[in-house]
Amino acid sequence: MTVKEVSEKLRRLINEKYTIDQVGKVLSAADQNHDGYIDQKENFAQVMRELGIQLTDRETRSAAKALGATEQGIRIDTFLAFFSPAIPKERMKFIQDAYKKLDTDGDDVVDIDELVTRFGDGDFVNFFGRRMTKEMFKSHMMKCFDADRDGKFQLSGFSTYFQEYSQYIKSDEEWANVMNGMWGLAQ
Repeated sequence: MTVKEVSEKLRRLINEKYTIDQVGKVLSAADQNHDGYIDQKENFAQVMRELGIQLTDRETRSAAKALGATEQGIRIDTFLAFFSPAIPKERMKFIQDAYKKLDTDGDDVVDIDELVTRFGDGDFVNFFGRRMTKEMFKSHMMKCFDADRDGKFQLSGFSTYFQEYSQYIKSDEEWANVMNGMWGLAQ
């Protein structure tokens, strides 16, 4: 099988059986050192088996190549984005605008501690109409956006989360309202 054929096979098999959230949980469990990567030589084949997908060695190499494997392995957020439904360009613009608003220094990395400072109010954080402890907020942000749990995230992790979220919002108008309300984009 070619890389393209293996990619299409994986997309079909995974999307028929699992949500992106379920795949993410399997990947997180396989990421034993919490670096945000799945080791392509050992863990990748194991992850595929856990998802009920049997690949030959050649198909495993082709799949790893399609997923952008490096010496470090396959990035979890890249893996999830690969299997997430495509997001329309109109919606992607909101994701990029929200990310730019969070990345205040323009270094393409958002530090979760900076978000705590930004949204914090004493010992609590007020976020999207919810009041929570700073630790709860940090934990929530890492779960949603920070695959390697280092306290920072990039556009890829941010957009992967919203790719999954987007499929539950039917209209672009509702999407705009949610993103504007959540991230204060209309202000």
